[in-house]
Amino acid sequence: MNNKLRWIPIVVFLCFVCVNSSYATIQSHLNFQGFLVKSDGEPVTDGTYDLTVSLWDGPDDGTANKLWDESHSVIVTRGVYSLSLGANEPFPNTMTFTSQYYLGVQVADGSIMKQGGQMIPLTSTWSAFRAKTSGGRCLRAVSDNYTITDEDDIILGSGKKTITLPSVSSVANRIFTIRKMDSANTLFIKTSASEEIDDVNRGINGTPISLTKQYDEVSYISDGQEWKGIGSGNTIDLLSLDKGGLGSDASDYNGLIKVSGGAASSLTITTFVEGFLDDNDAAVGRTTLGLKSMATQASDSVDIDGGVIDGTAIGITSPAAGRFTTVEASSVDIDAGTIDNTTIGASIPNSATFTTLTVNNGITFSEGSLNSMATQASNAVDITGGTIAGTTMTGATIDGTTIGA
Repeated sequence: MNNKLRWIPIVVFLCFVCVNSSYATIQSHLNFQGFLVKSDGEPVTDGTYDLTVSLWDGPDDGTANKLWDESHSVIVTRGVYSLSLGANEPFPNTMTFTSQYYLGVQVADGSIMKQGGQMIPLTSTWSAFRAKTSGGRCLRAVSDNYTITDEDDIILGSGKKTITLPSVSSVANRIFTIRKMDSANTLFIKTSASEEIDDVNRGINGTPISLTKQYDEVSYISDGQEWKGIGSGNTIDLLSLDKGGLGSDASDYNGLIKVSGGAASSLTITTFVEGFLDDNDAAVGRTTLGLKSMATQASDSVDIDGGVIDGTAIGITSPAAGRFTTVEASSVDIDAGTIDNTTIGASIPNSATFTTLTVNNGITFSEGSLNSMATQASNAVDITGGTIAGTTMTGATIDGTTIGA
């Protein structure tokens, strides 16, 4: 008896149930049935066989890359066996099932069995396995210029590259999401030909969408004729404002509203609340500054409508006399007024009237009639040295002699 074995795949079917994903648990494995026969076409003897199954990215195991494998101990009856791919060894996250995969089967330590010299292709598995991701969507990371295909869903882009959307008519009702992953560079998004996104040409002779910040994200859906932006990070029209010259587009990136163009070349509002001031905000600001009323700047001056300065009401016609506690100055320049009934600045002052003149340490007289020290002693003025001319003294002494004696 020829013991050389070969196998015939009977059916490959998916263990997925099409129900509302909010309530169903989707099993990420494949149920597979095969027919194991000898080289003469007769079924193998009933029993338990050790099988190794694997998935590859090409039909020839000599040149293709093995992506996954696992071992099973299966019961074979009249040549028929069943197994569940992924039950013993989960599929890695790198396997998105967006590409063609090929199945290899080995019995014990034998070589991979093939049909027509090739491993069996799995042609319909990828679409069902997309249900593993959120909303049945698959990820693709790119770091080069890339044109999105019908097999893509979410593109994670890095580098200063351009992502091109497919022809809008070829992917009607499809949604594509593009996210910038790196913190440097700018990721550009453009359309095929001169197709539009929200009525704006983003293709040939148009302006591409620019993602400049890490984790910026945009999503677009095709209506068969035009791309429509959905979710965050899309261009929207900003109402024209009379003041400030703002009448341009605003782009929303992760909660930021950035306004460019017009008189304000770049205005960034980090949150909705920070963009507005109300009466309460103004009151808090005045309290912080110590102001109980508002000051209005006009013509390089400050106009204060109320209040009191040094006991005098602001705006009164005849202010009260100023009250000062201490005035210290190296020199004081008085432009007008009177001192002891004499007008300040008069060439010939009136006779001075003094109530009390007390000299504690003496008075120094400059060169002239008196060039000596005068000191108060015993209610008299003692003058020593110098000359006296044209001076009348009453009730005083000079060198111990009473004047007028």
